[in-house]
Amino acid sequence: MENSDEWELLESGLTEDEVKEFLRIQLPKSLAYQTNRDFLCKECFENNKHKAKQQLRKCAEENCPVKYNCLICENKNIASISQKNVHNHTLLDVYNNENGLPEKIKKIINELLENNPKLYPRQIRCYLNNNRAKYDIENITLKNTQISGYVYRYKAKVAPRTNNVEDVENFLANNLYFPTIDPNTPFFFGFQTNEYRPVIGNGSPANHTYIYCTTLKLLQLNCDTSNQEQTLFHIDGTYKITLEGFQC
Repeated sequence: MENSDEWELLESGLTEDEVKEFLRIQLPKSLAYQTNRDFLCKECFENNKHKAKQQLRKCAEENCPVKYNCLICENKNIASISQKNVHNHTLLDVYNNENGLPEKIKKIINELLENNPKLYPRQIRCYLNNNRAKYDIENITLKNTQISGYVYRYKAKVAPRTNNVEDVENFLANNLYFPTIDPNTPFFFGFQTNEYRPVIGNGSPANHTYIYCTTLKLLQLNCDTSNQEQTLFHIDGTYKITLEGFQC
């Protein structure tokens, strides 16, 4: 193989896990520098057009010009890997390139999350530490950052967040105040409306986001002039909604 702008196919018909194993033991250590999910799939033979995941990698050896192109059809779990250019350093017959968490640990975490999707990374790490002998992982270092990052990516892939501003506006529109509302039913207010439809700001200094919630019963209790010594107005913060990706 000579240095060229053309990709030369190394392996095809692999699964995603087999591509990862190929990168781990058959090739010098490489680093991912770009992931593209808008690549039209050419790995499978389905008639309907769909996208595949493309991951571009480069050899980690200094000044080595080699790059790799990993194409993965996630619909059919079919993958290939191609190479561009030639290595300018000595190659080995076998490699041991552990990149992030070992596959053994990932598979254990996957099983744990499949049985209990609400597990936190620290709970998973404690479980792994307490069961090192059971899973034969005594010599594997477990880093908090690696486990947290993997758990987050796994959950995002399996159950991606679908919340968006339109969903919030629809929810608010269905829970506005009306004159005959039950005193114990919560309702929302404090935001702009357009033809009786809530309009949520983008959180910028010029377009704040204000969403308040209360009930008539709470307002009646807090506005009771005979009970002012025990009156308390509570305004909650925005830290909770940032979990869903909304701006404060």
